[in-house]
This record gives sequence, C-alpha cells and structure tokens, in this order.
Amino acid sequence: MSTTPIGLILDFPGHKETYVPWKSGTYALFGKNGIGKSRVLTAIRHLFQGGMPDASNMQDRCSLIVEAHMPELPPAAAEGDLDALARQILDFERRSEFRKSFLGKYLQVTESAEAELDMLAGEAAYAKHIDDEVRRNYGGSWEESAQLWQCVLKQRYFEIQRVYDTILIRPFYLESRDHPEVSAYLVETDKRSDQEEESSILWSPLTVGATATVDDGRLCTAVVGEGHFHRLHGFDVMAAMGHTCVDLRAAPEPKADLVGRALAQLLTEGADYDAWATQLGQEATRQLRLALQTSVGLRVDVPSHADLLAGKRLEWLATVPKFGNVMQTRDIPFERLSTAERTWALLAIHRATASMVDQGWQHSTLLIDEPEQGLHRAAEHQALGWLAEMAQGSGTSIWCATHSPTLLSDERVVPVAMREELRTGNPISRVTTMKLLGPAEREELESLGLSTTDLLATRRGFLLVEGAHDETVLSELIGTELAELNVEIIPIRGARHLPAAIEARTLFDFTDALLFALLDGLPSEGLDQAWSEARKYADDAETALRVLTEGVEWPPNDESGWMKQWLMRSIERGRGRHSRVEPLGVSRADIIEYLPVQTFAPDAISWEDLRTQHAKRRAISKNTPKDFKSWLSKAHHATFNTQTLRQASQRMDHVPHDFTHLLDRIGAALREYEADRPM
Repeated sequence: MSTTPIGLILDFPGHKETYVPWKSGTYALFGKNGIGKSRVLTAIRHLFQGGMPDASNMQDRCSLIVEAHMPELPPAAAEGDLDALARQILDFERRSEFRKSFLGKYLQVTESAEAELDMLAGEAAYAKHIDDEVRRNYGGSWEESAQLWQCVLKQRYFEIQRVYDTILIRPFYLESRDHPEVSAYLVETDKRSDQEEESSILWSPLTVGATATVDDGRLCTAVVGEGHFHRLHGFDVMAAMGHTCVDLRAAPEPKADLVGRALAQLLTEGADYDAWATQLGQEATRQLRLALQTSVGLRVDVPSHADLLAGKRLEWLATVPKFGNVMQTRDIPFERLSTAERTWALLAIHRATASMVDQGWQHSTLLIDEPEQGLHRAAEHQALGWLAEMAQGSGTSIWCATHSPTLLSDERVVPVAMREELRTGNPISRVTTMKLLGPAEREELESLGLSTTDLLATRRGFLLVEGAHDETVLSELIGTELAELNVEIIPIRGARHLPAAIEARTLFDFTDALLFALLDGLPSEGLDQAWSEARKYADDAETALRVLTEGVEWPPNDESGWMKQWLMRSIERGRGRHSRVEPLGVSRADIIEYLPVQTFAPDAISWEDLRTQHAKRRAISKNTPKDFKSWLSKAHHATFNTQTLRQASQRMDHVPHDFTHLLDRIGAALREYEADRPM
C-alpha cells in the first residue's frame, strides 16, 4: 500500500485559495514584508506536526492532497494447488498491512464495525462507502455512466487536514491527466454551475468547485455529496505515509531521533555502531563545508551501552579548532554557533542523516525562513547554490521565504510571488495571491531586459520606450527625477512592439506598477485626458475606441496606430489592465531632435532644416534611405552610439519642456493610481 502526495491547497482569510502541485524541489516565496510568507510556512508545519496554532492563524487551512494506490492482488491459485490457496487466504501479513495503511484506516473510521479488511474487502468497502454517501445526499444511487463511476473509484484522491492534533480526511477528486473522463465531467459540471442556478445542478453526486492554481490557472475539484470529513484518532497519517517535516525556524538544536532508530537497528544486528556514527559525523561536516566556508565540524556523541540502557540520549555537537592548535578540535554546544552556522549545520545534518538512513529522502519537507540571513554576498552565493542543489531529484521539498536575488535567480529554484490584488465590489478589498514564476515568465522578463530579482524592487512604474536611444537620452536628462519617482525605463526594441507588450504577464501579475508608454511624434498634451475618457467605456470597446480617436488630434504616423492598439488591447484583455496603462508622447519625430543638432551634423542649421533636406533628397533619388537617422549617417557621417548621445545630452543647458511635462504627467498618474487603491 503506497500513498503519493499530489499537491497542497492553501486557504487563509484574505488569501485566494490556491492549489500548489507537490513536487521535489525548492519553492522560494517572495514578496513585500507582511504579505504572508511566514504564514504559509506555519500552515504547512501545522499540517504535518499539529499542535495549537497561534490565535492569528486559527482560521488558516492547509490541505494535503494524496493519491492512495492499492497493491495488485496475486493471481488466483491454480485449481488443485491447495497449499498456494491456503497461503493466499491466510496472508495475514498482507491483510495487516492494508488494515494499518492509509486507505485501510480510512475505511475503518467510516465503517460501524472495525472488521479485519483484506484487499478484496477493502475494494468493496470503499465502493460501498462512496455509494452510501451518494444515496445519503441525493436519495439515489450513482446515475452516471458505469465507466465514469469506475474512474472515480479508481482515482482515490484524498484531502487531509489537521485541526490541532486531529487528522481529518475525505475522498477528493480533481482534474488529472490519468483520469480524463473524471476531468471532463468536473469541468463540464463546473461550467454549468457558473451558468445556471445552484438548484439546477443538484442531480450531480459530486459537489464540484474550482480553485486557482499557482501557475495562474484554474483547477476543478470535487467531493462526494457535501464532502464531510472523517476524523482519525490515534493514527499519524503523515508518519504512516513516510512524510517528515523539519521546521528549521523552530529547531535551535538538531533532533537525533532518526539517528537513534538507526543505531538501535545496528545494535540489534550487532554491527559497529561507533564506526557508523563517526562516518555520519564526517558526512555532515562535509556537507556543511560544501555549504559554507567554515572550520566548524559536526559529530554525533553516542553514549555507551550502559548509558543508553539508563536512558541517556545521543546528541549532535559542533567542533571547532583548539586555540593555538588548529590540528585538534574541541566540542562546543550548538547555541555557541552563529545564526547562519546553526541554520546551515541543521541542513547539513538533515542531508547527511537522510543519505545514510534507510528511510532516505522519501517525502521530506524542510521549512526555512530567509536562509540568506547572516551571510555575506560571497557566502550567500555558495550556500544558496548548495541549498538549490539539495532538493534536486532527492524526493525533498524545500519551502523558504526569501528576499535573496541569488536564490530567486537560480534556475533550480521555483520562485513563487506573493502579492496583493484588488477585488472589485463594494467595498473594494484586497486579496493575497500566489503565482509561480516559471520558465515562460523568466523568458518574458529577459525579453524586457529584466530579471527575476527586478521583481523584488517595489517599482511604482515602468516606462516603456522605443529603444536604447530613448533610454540613454531620458536617463541623462531626467533619470534622477525618474529614480525619485521609482520608475524604471524599459526599451522595447521598436515602437511596433508596443501593442504586444500588453501581453507581458510578468509586469501585470508580479508587480503593482503602472505601465507608461512613450512614443515619439505624438502630442505631448491631451493624450491623458482622451484616455481617461475612453476607459470609462471599458465594457464597450467600440465606444472606447471612438472616444479615444476623437479625443485628441492624432498625427498621421505609425506611432499613432501602435499607441491606440496598445491602449485598446488593455481593454480587450480585461482583468483591469486598462487601469494600469498610461499613454505618453513627445511631439518631435525622434528623441534625438531634442539634442544639439551640431553634435551629429556640424554644418546643420537646425533639425527642421535637416528634415527638409532629407525630404528633398528622397524626392530626387530613390536610393536615399527612408529612415532619417540612416540618411544622417550616410550623408553627414553622424553616429548615434551611447557615448555620443550621452555627450550631446550633457551639453544641454536646460531640460526640454516636453520632458518636464512628461515628469509632471507620470507623477500625477502615480498619485491618482495609488490614491484609488485602498490601504
């Protein structure tokens, strides 16, 4: 009998119910202080370890979804083989295994009599229990197809919760690739419940709902009937399934229980347990020094036989070089280690123990709060890299709350952003969400010139500009002011890419920032008023476009079309994106035309004169480049590299009016946006 963890469901007051797939690896929760990262770790710890939660966490719910696997029964004995038949019937060990197992114990608490259940009886008891639940809630038996009914029975997912020290358990169903019939049924039933009155779906033997997923999806789930939980008394489900949880936040000293059980087994076998303990200490020391550059060592202090019989417990000790003789060591208690050394010594001990004890890494969960705490930059890179590697292919799940750019940028780590979103309604409320930053999101960030660590900075706004030239000029002329407003410039490699930028999920889903778009050749004034009027009609895209088009005099250029596409896509994509985008313009056709013209063409009178020359040359010769800057490079040997643009910007004795108006508009938009968000 085996049980496989499938996922976690986290549901707290003020927190959007979220399903997180269970897998080996390192989950790194990040977000602003007070967002609830430690609260998630505490809920996971309570699920595994029980106890009395804090008063502030009494309503927090963390469920573990597992799948129970029934072992295959041996084939029936051949007729006449009485010995084989007797062995099959009298296979008490197998029946005992089932009775003590997860599914067997569950069936016992749902049955009035605690009968001895073997595998075949277990199959029948489980089917009868589900059918009884259906009859009790709906007054009839399962009315769907036999095929679907069999799929539901075979799925055998269970939801496990804990209230204080009592385990609660119930059958649970969710979308699964392995059970497409069940998935299709759940999705269809959930769709009907969204479209019809609640009373119209009472024919369903399953109560179907949906929960958000950490990858910003939606997962259909269900329970039988009203989904009553059953209580398990005196049975540690987590331990029975081989699940262990170590909370390093509340473990100042290492526990030696697992080592003690291994030594007891060695004593029973008459093995050399002293040599084994020495080897374990050496492995723990090796792991610690892989994580940190330290002279600290670790060893297990094993009492003598007599002391063990007298009840003395073994313990872990730290070792450091003796004063004046670095070749010898002395023992020190764990509390003498620094905070960082203590945390990483506990991790090293856990890893060494798991590698040398038969139980290995099966279903082990580690909880760590800010593993980077107490480490300098060089040590942080080494230690967090070791931590990320620790869970690779080992069966261990590591959950940590962090503010470390080093950990979040490691490709072996799964960053999970925690942030607040607004729920529309009366009144408007906040809800905390959890969203996975996967490979697609990382790639999107890279295309925007950002990294995962940029999401740690609480930017108030991002200013999308056409390219590197715009970024350089704006940084030189108003970069200080933009930094004071906490606005970051992002070049998008051409105005034609602006409409697609509205699809940048990372900017909308992982930040609260406003998105400003600045294009050349657009009116510097009036755009904001036109857009403000247009988004009043967010529910009517056709009217919004008309209001936007008529609200300002749009120049007949490509930039006008791209800006309108960007704004209208924000309305069409929904989810309130239109409330987070703001259009900006500068009246000149190219941002370089705000710089001294002689820097690029020493003999030129003005930029207007150069534009006139370009137009005339194009009228005379088809070989004249269409692009203005390409023509300047060819006709006047102008260069537009970063150094030239910076030098030209530094020669300016004033900031152009269009740029000061730009700053005023950005500041006003930020104040208005933040004033509308409830605190």
